[in-house]
Amino acid sequence: MMTLSQCHIRGIRILFRGGCIRKISDSKYTVRSRAHSDWYAVRWREKKWRCECADFRKNRGPCEHIYSVLYLLRLPTILLLNTNYEAFICPRCGAEPDMTTSKGGRDNKTGRVQIFKCKNCGHKFSSTLGFSKPRHDPLLITAAIDLYMKNLSFRQVQQHLEMIYGCEVTPMTVHNWVKRYTKLVTNYAENLRPNVGGEWHADEMVVKIKQSHAYLWNVLDRKTRFLLVSTLTKGRGVKEATRILREAVGSAGKKPGRLVTDALKSYNKAVGSLKVRQHISGPKFSNPSNNNLIERLHGTLRTRYDGLRALGGVRSGATLADGILFNYNFIRPHLGLDGSTPAEAAGIRVKSRNKWHYFITAAKRHKNRKALCRQGNRRTNTSLHSQRC
Repeated sequence: MMTLSQCHIRGIRILFRGGCIRKISDSKYTVRSRAHSDWYAVRWREKKWRCECADFRKNRGPCEHIYSVLYLLRLPTILLLNTNYEAFICPRCGAEPDMTTSKGGRDNKTGRVQIFKCKNCGHKFSSTLGFSKPRHDPLLITAAIDLYMKNLSFRQVQQHLEMIYGCEVTPMTVHNWVKRYTKLVTNYAENLRPNVGGEWHADEMVVKIKQSHAYLWNVLDRKTRFLLVSTLTKGRGVKEATRILREAVGSAGKKPGRLVTDALKSYNKAVGSLKVRQHISGPKFSNPSNNNLIERLHGTLRTRYDGLRALGGVRSGATLADGILFNYNFIRPHLGLDGSTPAEAAGIRVKSRNKWHYFITAAKRHKNRKALCRQGNRRTNTSLHSQRC
Protein backbone atom coordinates (compact mmCIF):
# COMPACT_ATOMS: atom_id res chain seq x y z
CA MET A 1 0.00 0.00 0.00
CA MET A 2 1.43 3.35 -1.07
CA THR A 3 1.39 6.37 1.22
CA LEU A 4 -0.03 9.72 0.09
CA SER A 5 3.44 11.23 -0.32
CA GLN A 6 4.52 8.29 -2.51
CA CYS A 7 1.49 8.85 -4.76
CA HIS A 8 2.45 12.53 -5.10
CA ILE A 9 6.05 11.69 -6.03
CA ARG A 10 5.10 8.98 -8.53
CA GLY A 11 2.51 11.28 -10.08
CA ILE A 12 5.20 13.93 -10.62
CA ARG A 13 7.49 11.30 -12.17
CA ILE A 14 4.77 10.27 -14.62
CA LEU A 15 4.21 13.92 -15.56
CA PHE A 16 7.89 14.75 -16.12
CA ARG A 17 8.54 11.56 -18.04
CA GLY A 18 6.51 13.04 -20.90
CA GLY A 19 4.15 11.36 -23.34
CA CYS A 20 2.37 9.47 -20.55
CA ILE A 21 -0.79 11.59 -20.29
CA ARG A 22 -3.31 11.96 -23.09
CA LYS A 23 -6.26 14.34 -22.90
CA ILE A 24 -9.48 12.88 -24.26
CA SER A 25 -11.75 15.68 -23.01
CA ASP A 26 -12.01 18.11 -20.08
CA SER A 27 -13.47 15.24 -18.04
CA LYS A 28 -11.32 12.34 -19.21
CA TYR A 29 -7.59 11.57 -19.49
CA THR A 30 -5.67 8.38 -20.11
CA VAL A 31 -2.44 7.84 -18.13
CA ARG A 32 0.25 5.29 -18.87
CA SER A 33 1.42 3.09 -16.02
CA ARG A 34 4.85 3.92 -14.66
CA ALA A 35 5.82 0.24 -14.31
CA HIS A 36 4.37 -1.28 -17.52
CA SER A 37 2.72 -0.31 -20.80
CA ASP A 38 -0.92 -0.36 -19.64
CA TRP A 39 -3.05 2.79 -19.92
CA TYR A 40 -5.64 3.78 -17.31
CA ALA A 41 -8.62 6.08 -17.76
CA VAL A 42 -8.90 8.95 -15.29
CA ARG A 43 -12.40 10.48 -15.28
CA TRP A 44 -14.20 13.31 -13.47
CA ARG A 45 -17.36 11.79 -12.02
CA GLU A 46 -19.66 12.86 -9.18
CA LYS A 47 -17.40 15.82 -8.32
CA LYS A 48 -14.35 13.62 -7.94
CA TRP A 49 -11.47 12.34 -10.07
CA ARG A 50 -11.63 8.53 -10.42
CA CYS A 51 -9.19 6.02 -11.92
CA GLU A 52 -9.71 2.47 -13.12
CA CYS A 53 -6.40 1.19 -11.70
CA ALA A 54 -6.20 -1.37 -8.87
CA ASP A 55 -4.74 1.11 -6.36
CA PHE A 56 -7.73 3.44 -6.66
CA ARG A 57 -10.22 0.57 -6.37
CA LYS A 58 -8.42 -0.68 -3.26
CA ASN A 59 -7.86 2.62 -1.44
CA ARG A 60 -10.83 4.60 -2.84
CA GLY A 61 -8.54 7.64 -2.83
CA PRO A 62 -6.31 9.53 -5.32
CA CYS A 63 -3.66 7.35 -6.95
CA GLU A 64 -0.46 8.28 -8.81
CA HIS A 65 -2.38 8.51 -12.12
CA ILE A 66 -4.86 11.01 -10.67
CA TYR A 67 -2.05 13.09 -9.14
CA SER A 68 -0.23 13.18 -12.50
CA VAL A 69 -3.38 14.70 -14.09
CA LEU A 70 -3.85 17.15 -11.20
CA TYR A 71 -0.25 18.37 -11.50
CA LEU A 72 -0.63 18.70 -15.28
CA LEU A 73 -3.70 20.92 -14.78
CA ARG A 74 -1.88 22.78 -12.02
CA LEU A 75 1.20 23.74 -14.06
CA PRO A 76 -0.07 27.21 -15.19
CA THR A 77 -0.96 28.14 -11.60
CA ILE A 78 2.40 26.87 -10.30
CA LEU A 79 4.08 29.22 -12.77
CA LEU A 80 1.77 32.08 -11.76
CA LEU A 81 2.35 31.65 -8.01
CA ASN A 82 6.13 31.58 -8.43
CA THR A 83 6.35 34.71 -10.59
CA ASN A 84 3.64 36.93 -9.08
CA TYR A 85 4.24 38.39 -5.64
CA GLU A 86 0.70 39.68 -5.13
CA ALA A 87 -0.94 36.22 -5.22
CA PHE A 88 0.05 35.62 -1.57
CA ILE A 89 -1.13 38.99 -0.15
CA CYS A 90 -4.04 38.63 2.30
CA PRO A 91 -7.20 40.05 0.66
CA ARG A 92 -8.69 41.07 4.02
CA CYS A 93 -5.89 42.87 5.90
CA GLY A 94 -3.27 43.27 3.14
CA ALA A 95 -0.59 41.33 5.04
CA GLU A 96 2.59 40.58 3.09
CA PRO A 97 3.30 37.04 1.76
CA ASP A 98 5.67 36.41 4.69
CA MET A 99 2.56 36.45 6.90
CA THR A 100 0.69 33.76 4.92
CA THR A 101 1.01 30.01 5.22
CA SER A 102 -0.24 27.09 3.15
CA LYS A 103 -3.29 25.23 4.49
CA GLY A 104 -3.63 22.43 1.96
CA GLY A 105 -6.06 22.61 -0.92
CA ARG A 106 -9.00 21.06 -2.71
CA ASP A 107 -9.12 19.04 -5.91
CA ASN A 108 -11.62 19.96 -8.60
CA LYS A 109 -12.13 19.46 -12.32
CA THR A 110 -9.59 22.13 -13.25
CA GLY A 111 -6.87 20.82 -10.93
CA ARG A 112 -5.82 21.52 -7.37
CA VAL A 113 -6.69 24.88 -5.77
CA GLN A 114 -4.19 25.98 -3.12
CA ILE A 115 -5.56 27.37 0.15
CA PHE A 116 -3.63 29.97 2.20
CA LYS A 117 -4.15 31.32 5.72
CA CYS A 118 -3.13 34.74 6.98
CA LYS A 119 -1.17 34.61 10.27
CA ASN A 120 -2.21 38.18 11.05
CA CYS A 121 -6.02 38.01 10.80
CA GLY A 122 -6.66 34.29 10.33
CA HIS A 123 -8.45 34.79 6.99
CA LYS A 124 -8.33 31.88 4.51
CA PHE A 125 -8.16 32.52 0.77
CA SER A 126 -7.38 30.58 -2.39
CA SER A 127 -4.99 31.00 -5.31
CA THR A 128 -7.98 31.83 -7.56
CA LEU A 129 -8.73 35.12 -5.76
CA GLY A 130 -10.34 37.60 -8.14
CA PHE A 131 -11.58 34.87 -10.49
CA SER A 132 -15.14 33.99 -9.47
CA LYS A 133 -15.50 30.17 -9.48
CA PRO A 134 -13.33 29.76 -12.61
CA ARG A 135 -13.71 26.61 -14.69
CA HIS A 136 -10.27 27.33 -16.18
CA ASP A 137 -6.93 28.36 -14.78
CA PRO A 138 -6.48 32.09 -13.99
CA LEU A 139 -3.24 32.16 -15.99
CA LEU A 140 -5.10 31.01 -19.11
CA ILE A 141 -7.80 33.63 -18.52
CA THR A 142 -5.25 36.44 -18.27
CA ALA A 143 -3.43 35.08 -21.34
CA ALA A 144 -6.71 35.17 -23.29
CA ILE A 145 -7.45 38.78 -22.29
CA ASP A 146 -3.91 39.86 -23.16
CA LEU A 147 -4.03 38.13 -26.57
CA TYR A 148 -7.34 39.82 -27.36
CA MET A 149 -5.90 43.23 -26.48
CA LYS A 150 -3.00 42.45 -28.84
CA ASN A 151 -5.47 42.57 -31.75
CA LEU A 152 -6.51 38.91 -31.98
CA SER A 153 -10.18 38.06 -32.47
CA PHE A 154 -12.14 35.97 -29.99
CA ARG A 155 -11.95 32.99 -32.35
CA GLN A 156 -8.19 33.39 -32.84
CA VAL A 157 -7.69 33.51 -29.06
CA GLN A 158 -9.84 30.39 -28.65
CA GLN A 159 -7.82 28.54 -31.30
CA HIS A 160 -4.53 29.60 -29.66
CA LEU A 161 -5.62 28.34 -26.23
CA GLU A 162 -6.74 25.03 -27.67
CA MET A 163 -3.62 24.49 -29.80
CA ILE A 164 -0.95 25.55 -27.27
CA TYR A 165 -2.55 24.82 -23.88
CA GLY A 166 -5.16 22.19 -24.73
CA CYS A 167 -7.81 24.47 -23.20
CA GLU A 168 -11.17 23.76 -24.83
CA VAL A 169 -13.32 26.90 -24.72
CA THR A 170 -15.65 28.68 -27.13
CA PRO A 171 -15.15 32.18 -28.60
CA MET A 172 -18.14 33.31 -26.51
CA THR A 173 -16.34 32.16 -23.34
CA VAL A 174 -13.35 34.32 -24.29
CA HIS A 175 -15.73 37.22 -24.95
CA ASN A 176 -17.28 36.80 -21.50
CA TRP A 177 -13.82 36.74 -19.86
CA VAL A 178 -12.82 39.98 -21.60
CA LYS A 179 -16.11 41.70 -20.78
CA ARG A 180 -16.23 40.59 -17.10
CA TYR A 181 -12.63 41.22 -16.07
CA THR A 182 -12.05 44.43 -18.03
CA LYS A 183 -15.14 45.87 -16.32
CA LEU A 184 -13.74 44.78 -12.95
CA VAL A 185 -10.31 46.37 -13.46
CA THR A 186 -11.60 49.57 -15.11
CA ASN A 187 -13.91 50.20 -12.13
CA TYR A 188 -10.91 49.70 -9.84
CA ALA A 189 -8.70 51.99 -11.95
CA GLU A 190 -11.12 54.87 -11.35
CA ASN A 191 -9.80 54.96 -7.77
CA LEU A 192 -6.17 55.39 -8.93
CA ARG A 193 -4.96 58.98 -9.34
CA PRO A 194 -2.15 59.43 -11.90
CA ASN A 195 0.42 62.16 -11.38
CA VAL A 196 0.22 63.78 -14.82
CA GLY A 197 1.79 66.91 -16.27
CA GLY A 198 0.24 70.27 -17.19
CA GLU A 199 0.04 69.93 -20.99
CA TRP A 200 -2.71 67.78 -22.49
CA HIS A 201 -3.64 66.87 -26.06
CA ALA A 202 -7.22 66.22 -27.19
CA ASP A 203 -8.53 64.88 -30.47
CA GLU A 204 -11.24 62.62 -31.88
CA MET A 205 -11.37 59.95 -34.57
CA VAL A 206 -14.18 58.18 -36.44
CA VAL A 207 -15.00 54.60 -35.42
CA LYS A 208 -17.46 52.29 -37.19
CA ILE A 209 -20.40 51.05 -35.17
CA LYS A 210 -23.47 49.05 -36.15
CA GLN A 211 -25.08 50.60 -39.27
CA SER A 212 -23.42 53.95 -38.57
CA HIS A 213 -20.32 55.56 -37.08
CA ALA A 214 -19.29 57.21 -33.81
CA TYR A 215 -16.50 59.45 -32.54
CA LEU A 216 -13.77 58.23 -30.20
CA TRP A 217 -12.55 61.15 -28.06
CA ASN A 218 -9.09 60.91 -26.51
CA VAL A 219 -7.31 63.19 -24.05
CA LEU A 220 -3.59 62.44 -23.57
CA ASP A 221 -1.04 63.83 -21.11
CA ARG A 222 2.14 64.86 -22.93
CA LYS A 223 4.59 64.15 -20.08
CA THR A 224 3.52 60.62 -19.07
CA ARG A 225 1.57 59.56 -22.21
CA PHE A 226 -1.25 58.68 -19.81
CA LEU A 227 -4.59 58.44 -21.63
CA LEU A 228 -7.00 60.33 -19.39
CA VAL A 229 -10.12 59.74 -21.45
CA SER A 230 -11.09 57.46 -24.33
CA THR A 231 -14.86 57.68 -24.85
CA LEU A 232 -17.31 56.97 -27.68
CA THR A 233 -20.10 59.43 -28.57
CA LYS A 234 -22.52 59.75 -31.48
CA GLY A 235 -21.88 63.47 -31.96
CA ARG A 236 -18.98 65.88 -31.61
CA GLY A 237 -20.62 69.11 -30.60
CA VAL A 238 -20.00 71.45 -27.67
CA LYS A 239 -21.96 69.21 -25.30
CA GLU A 240 -19.76 66.18 -26.05
CA ALA A 241 -16.53 68.18 -25.99
CA THR A 242 -17.39 69.71 -22.60
CA ARG A 243 -18.27 66.32 -21.15
CA ILE A 244 -15.02 64.75 -22.37
CA LEU A 245 -12.84 67.52 -20.94
CA ARG A 246 -14.68 67.38 -17.59
CA GLU A 247 -14.05 63.63 -17.45
CA ALA A 248 -10.35 64.24 -18.11
CA VAL A 249 -10.19 66.79 -15.28
CA GLY A 250 -11.95 64.32 -12.98
CA SER A 251 -9.52 61.55 -13.89
CA ALA A 252 -6.43 63.73 -13.31
CA GLY A 253 -7.80 65.62 -10.32
CA LYS A 254 -6.70 68.96 -11.78
CA LYS A 255 -7.02 71.23 -14.82
CA PRO A 256 -4.34 71.45 -17.49
CA GLY A 257 -2.19 74.55 -17.84
CA ARG A 258 -2.18 74.11 -21.61
CA LEU A 259 -4.59 72.21 -23.88
CA VAL A 260 -3.71 71.40 -27.49
CA THR A 261 -6.58 70.40 -29.83
CA ASP A 262 -7.36 70.26 -33.51
CA ALA A 263 -9.34 73.04 -35.18
CA LEU A 264 -12.76 71.64 -34.19
CA LYS A 265 -14.85 74.62 -33.05
CA SER A 266 -16.60 72.60 -30.33
CA TYR A 267 -13.45 72.81 -28.22
CA ASN A 268 -13.51 76.62 -28.00
CA LYS A 269 -16.68 76.91 -25.87
CA ALA A 270 -15.80 73.75 -23.90
CA VAL A 271 -12.38 75.14 -22.97
CA GLY A 272 -13.95 78.49 -22.09
CA SER A 273 -16.38 76.87 -19.66
CA LEU A 274 -13.50 75.06 -17.91
CA LYS A 275 -11.37 78.23 -17.82
CA VAL A 276 -8.18 76.60 -19.09
CA ARG A 277 -5.34 79.16 -19.10
CA GLN A 278 -3.97 78.40 -22.58
CA HIS A 279 -5.72 76.74 -25.50
CA ILE A 280 -3.81 76.01 -28.72
CA SER A 281 -6.25 75.16 -31.52
CA GLY A 282 -5.07 73.51 -34.75
CA PRO A 283 -1.32 74.21 -34.40
CA LYS A 284 0.91 73.87 -37.46
CA PHE A 285 3.32 70.97 -37.83
CA SER A 286 6.28 73.29 -37.24
CA ASN A 287 4.84 74.39 -33.89
CA PRO A 288 6.63 72.61 -30.97
CA SER A 289 3.20 72.15 -29.37
CA ASN A 290 1.69 70.38 -32.37
CA ASN A 291 -0.85 67.61 -32.01
CA ASN A 292 1.27 64.85 -33.59
CA LEU A 293 1.54 63.04 -30.26
CA ILE A 294 -2.14 62.17 -30.17
CA GLU A 295 -2.19 61.46 -33.90
CA ARG A 296 0.37 58.69 -33.24
CA LEU A 297 -1.91 57.46 -30.46
CA HIS A 298 -4.77 57.24 -32.96
CA GLY A 299 -2.57 55.11 -35.21
CA THR A 300 -1.99 52.72 -32.30
CA LEU A 301 -5.65 52.55 -31.34
CA ARG A 302 -6.86 52.20 -34.92
CA THR A 303 -5.08 48.84 -35.27
CA ARG A 304 -7.32 47.55 -32.47
CA TYR A 305 -10.57 49.18 -33.62
CA ASP A 306 -10.08 48.30 -37.29
CA GLY A 307 -9.73 44.66 -36.26
CA LEU A 308 -13.36 44.86 -35.13
CA ARG A 309 -15.65 44.77 -38.13
CA ALA A 310 -18.18 46.97 -36.38
CA LEU A 311 -19.01 47.69 -32.77
CA GLY A 312 -22.48 46.76 -31.59
CA GLY A 313 -23.26 50.35 -30.62
CA VAL A 314 -22.06 53.21 -28.46
CA ARG A 315 -23.05 51.47 -25.20
CA SER A 316 -21.44 48.10 -25.97
CA GLY A 317 -18.50 49.84 -27.64
CA ALA A 318 -17.93 51.92 -24.50
CA THR A 319 -17.07 48.77 -22.52
CA LEU A 320 -14.49 47.82 -25.13
CA ALA A 321 -13.13 51.38 -25.21
CA ASP A 322 -12.64 51.27 -21.43
CA GLY A 323 -10.76 47.98 -21.75
CA ILE A 324 -8.49 49.33 -24.50
CA LEU A 325 -7.82 52.47 -22.43
CA PHE A 326 -6.88 50.33 -19.40
CA ASN A 327 -4.60 48.14 -21.52
CA TYR A 328 -2.88 51.22 -22.98
CA ASN A 329 -2.32 52.88 -19.60
CA PHE A 330 -1.54 49.97 -17.28
CA ILE A 331 -0.46 46.93 -19.35
CA ARG A 332 1.20 47.89 -22.63
CA PRO A 333 4.89 48.99 -22.46
CA HIS A 334 5.56 52.33 -24.18
CA LEU A 335 8.72 52.70 -26.29
CA GLY A 336 8.75 56.46 -25.69
CA LEU A 337 8.92 55.77 -21.94
CA ASP A 338 11.84 53.30 -22.12
CA GLY A 339 9.56 50.27 -21.82
CA SER A 340 7.51 51.59 -18.89
CA THR A 341 3.74 51.90 -18.99
CA PRO A 342 2.09 55.35 -18.85
CA ALA A 343 0.74 54.42 -15.41
CA GLU A 344 4.27 53.71 -14.14
CA ALA A 345 5.42 57.04 -15.59
CA ALA A 346 2.53 58.66 -13.71
CA GLY A 347 3.64 57.16 -10.38
CA ILE A 348 1.42 54.03 -10.26
CA ARG A 349 3.94 51.22 -9.70
CA VAL A 350 3.17 47.53 -10.26
CA LYS A 351 5.48 44.81 -8.91
CA SER A 352 4.33 41.98 -11.15
CA ARG A 353 5.12 40.43 -14.50
CA ASN A 354 1.52 39.40 -15.11
CA LYS A 355 -0.12 42.80 -14.77
CA TRP A 356 -3.57 41.52 -15.72
CA HIS A 357 -3.48 39.06 -12.82
CA TYR A 358 -2.17 41.79 -10.49
CA PHE A 359 -4.99 44.22 -11.27
CA ILE A 360 -7.74 41.57 -11.25
CA THR A 361 -6.70 40.37 -7.78
CA ALA A 362 -6.22 43.97 -6.57
CA ALA A 363 -9.67 44.94 -7.91
CA LYS A 364 -11.31 41.95 -6.22
CA ARG A 365 -9.47 42.72 -2.97
CA HIS A 366 -10.67 46.34 -3.12
CA LYS A 367 -14.23 45.19 -3.85
CA ASN A 368 -14.18 42.79 -0.88
CA ARG A 369 -12.96 45.53 1.46
CA LYS A 370 -15.73 47.89 0.34
CA ALA A 371 -18.29 45.12 0.94
CA LEU A 372 -16.91 44.54 4.46
CA CYS A 373 -17.08 48.28 5.18
CA ARG A 374 -20.72 48.40 4.04
CA GLN A 375 -21.58 45.43 6.24
CA GLY A 376 -19.87 47.10 9.19
CA ASN A 377 -21.79 50.33 8.59
CA ARG A 378 -25.11 48.45 8.41
CA ARG A 379 -24.39 46.66 11.68
CA THR A 380 -23.45 49.96 13.36
CA ASN A 381 -26.60 51.67 12.10
CA THR A 382 -28.76 48.72 13.22
CA SER A 383 -27.14 48.77 16.67
CA LEU A 384 -27.70 52.54 17.05
CA HIS A 385 -31.30 52.18 15.93
CA SER A 386 -31.98 49.41 18.49
CA GLN A 387 -30.41 51.53 21.25
CA ARG A 388 -32.62 54.49 20.39
CA CYS A 389 -35.68 52.26 20.41
